[in-house]
Amino acid sequence: MIYPILEAVGDQVGVPLQLVSDQGSDLYKGIRLYHQAHPSVQVTYDVTHQSARLLKGELELDPIYQRFVSRCTRSRQQLQQSPLSFLRPPAQRAKARYFNIDT
Repeated sequence: MIYPILEAVGDQVGVPLQLVSDQGSDLYKGIRLYHQAHPSVQVTYDVTHQSARLLKGELELDPIYQRFVSRCTRSRQQLQQSPLSFLRPPAQRAKARYFNIDT
């Protein structure tokens, strides 16, 4: 599905110099096919996704970090319906948890 879209865009504006991707399964095959047809295109892995994967590898099994996450979840639940609800930690997102580690 992605390959024909890339071809159509390339026909309209020209072959791109670079494609940046998170290498998700929904994009990877189409980008690979496009790159085979247009070898001059530079295919680059998105640095934010790479950084999040590395961070996940470091923190996912870290007991100190897991305890911290557990305590944040408990605090969020306890503060939910209280006058101090504005102090709740941000909700943990399952899919992009390591993208938003700074908050």
